[in-house]
Formats: sequence, C-alpha cells, structure tokens
Amino acid sequence: MIGNKYKTNSVDLETLKISGDFGSFDALDSFVEFEIEESMDADSVICNMTFIDAADITNKIDFDGTEKLNIKFMSPGNREVDLDFIVFKHIVTPDPDGGSAKGVTVYGVTPEHYTQAVMDINQSFNGPISKFAKTIFSKLRTKRELFLDETTGSVKTIVPGLTPFEAMSFLSNRSYDSSFKSSAYKFYETIDGYHFKNIEKVISDNKSKATTYIYNPDANVKNDDKQIQFTIQMLNIDAKNDVMAKIKNGMYASEAKEIDLINQTVVKREFFGKKEFDEFEHLDQDSMSLDSKQLLSKIKEVNTSFWLMKNIDNAEEETNFTQILPNRLFYLNSLDQVKAKMGIPGNSDLSPGAIIKLDMAEVTAKTEFREQEAKITGNYLVTKVTHVVSRGKYQTSVDMCKDSYRSNVRRPHKNIVSKRKARATI
Repeated sequence: MIGNKYKTNSVDLETLKISGDFGSFDALDSFVEFEIEESMDADSVICNMTFIDAADITNKIDFDGTEKLNIKFMSPGNREVDLDFIVFKHIVTPDPDGGSAKGVTVYGVTPEHYTQAVMDINQSFNGPISKFAKTIFSKLRTKRELFLDETTGSVKTIVPGLTPFEAMSFLSNRSYDSSFKSSAYKFYETIDGYHFKNIEKVISDNKSKATTYIYNPDANVKNDDKQIQFTIQMLNIDAKNDVMAKIKNGMYASEAKEIDLINQTVVKREFFGKKEFDEFEHLDQDSMSLDSKQLLSKIKEVNTSFWLMKNIDNAEEETNFTQILPNRLFYLNSLDQVKAKMGIPGNSDLSPGAIIKLDMAEVTAKTEFREQEAKITGNYLVTKVTHVVSRGKYQTSVDMCKDSYRSNVRRPHKNIVSKRKARATI
C-alpha cells in the first residue's frame, strides 16, 4: 500500500520457510505459488506450495513428516495470516527442458491433525455436549483457540474409540440448541482456530456484519481505488431447482420415528416445509422460500422416514433426535440449493462463517435506474475460502451458499415469505 492507493491483488508476504532436522530453507525467492484452503466441511486447514529447486535442496531433505512449513502473509490493511503446517507429502517434477532445476510441490496440514491422528478417545460423559467437546479438545494441548457454541440440555454420551476430530464430529451430530430449530452443528478449522458451531447461529450472528461485494463487469473502477478490493472478478452461480430430487430426499416433508424399546411405544415427529419455513433463521431478513406455495401445498404426504432406537428410560438423558433430524435435513438441504463461487482480489480477512452480500445488477434490466437481480442478490454464507498467492499476486476463491431467496421479486405472494423478526443482539 502506497499512500492512499490500492494495488489490485497485492500481498505482503513475510515468511515462507521449510524447517526440520536438516536446518531451514527460505522459499521466498524461489516459490511459484501457494494455496491455503479453509472449509466448513474440513476439520483441518490444508496448504500446498510449489517452488523451483535449482540448488538441489530436496535431496538434502529427507521428507518424513517432521518438516514444518511456516507461512506468514496478509492483504494490505487486513488480518495477518501466520500458520504452521506439517509437510506430509511432496512431489518432484523434473525440468521438461532437461535443465538442472526442478519443480517441487509440498503439501501441508495443521499440526493438530497429526497430533490427534495417533490419539484414541474412549470415554463416557454425562452433561452438556458442548462441555464434552471442550474436554476432548483440551486433550490436544494446543494453543489454537476453540470457538464454541453452547448446547442445550444434558445427555449421557459415550465416545467409542475415536480420534479427537472424529469425536468432535460425532458430538456435533448429536448436539441440540433449543434456540435454533435446525441445531446444525459442525466442527471445522479456519485461520483463526477451531470451531464447534451451530450454523444457524453463525448466520444469525454474522448477517448484520455482511461484507458487500459488487459484480458489474462493465464498471469503470480505477486500479488504485480501494473499492476495487470489493469487486468480483469471477462469478459462477449454481441455483439448483431439481424438484424431484427434493421430494425424494425429504426436503419438503419428512418424519422421524423413535422406537422406545423399554415402553414399547413409537414417538413420531412429522415435518412439512410449508408450515415451518418461517421458524428457521434465514440469511436475508426479507427472505422467501425457494419453491412456490403451489408446489409446497401439494406435498401433503411424508415420503422420507428416519428410524431411531431408544433404550433408556430417563428424561434427563433424552437426545431430542426425533425433533432434530427432520429440521436439520430441511435446513442443510436448503443451504445446498443455491451455491455460488466467486474470485475476488486477495482478502486475508475472509474465512468460512463470514457473510457476503452479493450486489449484482439485473443483466436484462432496461430501466433508467440500476436494479438488483431479483433472486441471486442478497446474503450468502461463506463455506470455503482458498487463498492463492503467486509472485506479487494474491487472489481469493470463495465458495458460498444461501438457504432462501430475497423477497424482492415482482410477485412474492407466490412464495412463502418469512415474517420472522430479527434477533436482539447484545
């Protein structure tokens, strides 16, 4: 950054070093590119880095899984990324022109992934699942922070011989939060640390802090304008509308049946998306259903059932699975319907869990004023961020999704429109 000017895709790269028993190797002058990927669907941050080896350094390194790769960089004015990775694999590519130099790509994963891979959790627990998650995470003895959403209720749980990360995933699937209908918990790692989070709560907490990105290919933005950092260089929208697939997977209507082996009874919970759409947290405050009222009105029969077994007779040990499963199925399926992938100038502040507000002019609009594209615009949940840094250039690839549309179409009465009030923030 020079003065008040902003250079598109610029990066401040401070450290790119491989170290181990052999000593250390500074790759700042010889690297070609590196990528760091953080995702809501992954328990660890991963990376790869390619450099040109003209000094035969790779023959001096006996890659055995003990080498460390340290990367430190930032986009100007944003958060500094400072991460250590354990190198678990490398690939050597000979010079195609027969020269002495060769290309080397090393692959790394955060150290905790290695630590937990050789651990075994066999433990019973009675209490809130979130407390159990804290206990398991503490066994890693890491300085990395755990960002955790509390769970509701007290349950008796047994972790049957799993690694810590497997155990965290096991617990997230069994977590319940009475304040949020879906209770869709996930365990994942970002640049900031580890997360045991309720996705619906993440959306509720972050949508008021959405970062606006503008997609307008014809816009004339100067290269040194700071606003160019928030322009979209590439955008791909994948808005599915496979009604038959939704019917088959029970998105519109489903049920959970729990067989009480002790009392010889069956507890049933039916779910119909038309009736319960307004009870979930949506990305846009003015949200509407992905499907029309006419279609949803035709779905009157349950076509997907989940069968559960209950072998305890203690109300304090209830799991609420019967209530949770149909809700979670609907919510996660909704988030899977409208996906987008965008390429933007490098931004080290972005991580999964952030909310992006997509500002996009309607391509076919012939009006005098700039109008927003009716359904595609609005808030999106960031699910994956890939930071790509090459020599003097930093770009960010963002995967994001949304659970509903904005109710700014010409005839919103054709869909279910949420009247849900915004949650009070402290």
